[in-house]
Amino acid sequence: MRMSLRAAAAAFLFLVMGVTGSDAQTRGDDPLSNSRIRFGPLGLTPSVTLGNLGIDSNVFNSTDEPKEDLTATLSPALDSRFRAGPTRLTVQSTADFVYFRRYQSERSIDRGIFGRYEWRMARVTPWVEGSISHTRQRSGYEIDARASRELQQREIGVDVAVRPKTRVSLSARRHDARR
Repeated sequence: MRMSLRAAAAAFLFLVMGVTGSDAQTRGDDPLSNSRIRFGPLGLTPSVTLGNLGIDSNVFNSTDEPKEDLTATLSPALDSRFRAGPTRLTVQSTADFVYFRRYQSERSIDRGIFGRYEWRMARVTPWVEGSISHTRQRSGYEIDARASRELQQREIGVDVAVRPKTRVSLSARRHDARR
């Protein structure tokens, strides 16, 4: 049985209109509740991670003469959340300090920032987000070079509460990579 576009749109509107205001409010989670530091409507959560600490037995992925080196990555980050009425702003900034003891040419400082702005209404939440990162890490297992590149992403969308625990999302995204 084939459903026409009009019938599908009517069914979707029926589901959306069937959600009561109190049902939609059950997701009223406080975005600042998990923040370590709070200043009124602003929440901050700093963190530092030490990763990849150890010996890289083949720094250049060479089949002929593998080169070994001590490596470590120190990654500070800051998760910022701001709440103003029905609007929410989330900003996450990161940096990776990649260290190689012997092969200084492989060292790098990678950085990135992500942001999301949303406006929460009773059933509908329009949002926009974007990110940009500068990195010098391998882009995959097939590519051995640690080439410097910039990655950008932009996305816009809307979430619709259909039932208390069911949401429908529609979004459009664009990715760009530059050297």
